[in-house]
Amino acid sequence: MHKKDCALVFGITGDYTFALGNVLLGLKKHCKTFWNDIIIFHTDVTVEHQEKLNSILKCKFINFGKNEWCKKVLDAMPANRYSIATFFRYECFNLLTEYKKVLWSDVDILVQSDFSDILAYGDISGYACTRSHEFTPIEANFSQIIEGYDMFIPIYNAGFLLITDILLKYGDLAKWCYEKTIELADILRMPDQGILNLMLQDFNIKAEEIDIYKFHCFTDWPQALDPSVASIVHAYSPRKFWNNADISLKFPEWSVNNSMLKDILLTSNSDKVPVISVIMSIYERTKYLDESMRSILNQTFTDFEFILVIEFSEQQNKIEKKLLDYNDDRIKIVKNELKLGFSASLNAGLKVARGKFIARMDDDDISDLRRFQKQIDFLSENPDISMCGTHVESFGVEHNIWNAYPTDPEDLKIFLLFRNALWHPTMMMRRSDIEKFQLYYDEDVFTEDYDLWARAVQHVKISNVPEILLKYRLSGENTTWKHTMKMHMAHLAVMKMQFINYLNLMPTNDELHLINGRIDLLSATYVHSRDVANKVRKDFIGKIIESNKATCFYSQEKLEKFLNIQPQAQKAPLRAKRSFKSLVKRVFKRLMRPFYRPLYNKFDIRINKLKNDIVNEVVDRLR
Repeated sequence: MHKKDCALVFGITGDYTFALGNVLLGLKKHCKTFWNDIIIFHTDVTVEHQEKLNSILKCKFINFGKNEWCKKVLDAMPANRYSIATFFRYECFNLLTEYKKVLWSDVDILVQSDFSDILAYGDISGYACTRSHEFTPIEANFSQIIEGYDMFIPIYNAGFLLITDILLKYGDLAKWCYEKTIELADILRMPDQGILNLMLQDFNIKAEEIDIYKFHCFTDWPQALDPSVASIVHAYSPRKFWNNADISLKFPEWSVNNSMLKDILLTSNSDKVPVISVIMSIYERTKYLDESMRSILNQTFTDFEFILVIEFSEQQNKIEKKLLDYNDDRIKIVKNELKLGFSASLNAGLKVARGKFIARMDDDDISDLRRFQKQIDFLSENPDISMCGTHVESFGVEHNIWNAYPTDPEDLKIFLLFRNALWHPTMMMRRSDIEKFQLYYDEDVFTEDYDLWARAVQHVKISNVPEILLKYRLSGENTTWKHTMKMHMAHLAVMKMQFINYLNLMPTNDELHLINGRIDLLSATYVHSRDVANKVRKDFIGKIIESNKATCFYSQEKLEKFLNIQPQAQKAPLRAKRSFKSLVKRVFKRLMRPFYRPLYNKFDIRINKLKNDIVNEVVDRLR
């Protein structure tokens, strides 16, 4: 039989259609055609999406679910540990009956320039792949040593493989890989990579090492930024182009491609693009989920898609089944194959969102059924506003009405310099601005929402709809409730970033604490030197006022009003109104301070601090 020269092979599940589309678009833009066929192994890519992908480059789709080994391998593997996509690359060996060369690549890549010269590899041993420069032994892919193998030699990567039909016994290799996977299922950590490295030893294959800088350069290497050096950039870690703001900003071409794909690939042929994309991340908690879900599905404004990102866990499949039971075609499920974290999960949702507006929702809160309609009306009436939240009412362990946050964009921008002024699950944002200014969540920041708003104000206007449109559950399980001090320190870091970037100020920790107000240092930590603390705070306010005169980032008038800066003439009458009794009391306290201060320090300050901690724990949660 006459063989074709080359096949490019990729594998995806339905959730990652967008990633494959990005790769295909990169191939079309940058590469001369050096392949005969592009083959896609999958389990659940719809016919509709296959047609969309074929509109970019013609592909052959092969449903792996019908493969004779699929059920055998899945039954052998520990439940929920691996995606079936892990085993797609084994099938590359079977393709050698039809092709002289077969090139496999993961889809978490960015194609930056032509890489047709990859075909120079594979003619010596029949097997070529990349190897990381960091030393990682084969043993790292297993939970125990396997007798008969050298487990402590550097591992070859499985993300990029070129195999050729000069491989001896290539017809036996796929079956061997499946059987070895089943045999070692209980001790595998990374099945594909571990098994392939054992295969090289069992079949005495001398792998040719592909230049990793050119063909799968890692995103954190400086060479990756130069397309003449790195034809392909590989986001090999859990931090991907679609879930990490730093990587997305570093490689803007991926985001440009992805924006094009939202209209080309991800739009249903039968449905128009929704007005709103609602994004919710779900981990393991489901006891409040039904209330939250129904508050969205029953909105009076119905033109939306509901993107539910299910974090990787042992409960993932169970949660997916629960969501599918709602039987609502507006629900779009994204399943993380690795545990990404909250911020990265939200970014994953943003990357597949198609709506003109992005709405946020958490899995334990309850939206007013008129929320979307009111926010859409507000943004339509105020085209200069890019993002808006709403006021909220808390319930659960505490009940409060939170309706005093700013609505004027300039006031809110100033408020954000000192405190968060927006309720994350109430937010609605224009997708065009998110993409234009790369306003994605930073997954390395604990207060991901405050950080995002603080970065956004340099580009867009933000406001609040002055109505209570969300019930915010205080259950004691919330992240901010459980990590009060961590949250506080993360807030200070976001504040510091703003002072540096917008006012050219480098505040000290004392200045940040005293101006922030989340912890009452004037009555606690600084009780011994309250006058000094007041002076530090007053001097810092002066620095803020003067610095803004130079940068002009904030409205000077509004900033001074916010900081309660008043003409000196207005303050003098206040001092004159002090009563004689008040004066005597102040003098007496000053005279007695050396006597009662030691006792006060030992008891009262501790009681006062405990009281403040309890109060501020609630306040922190509500920021």
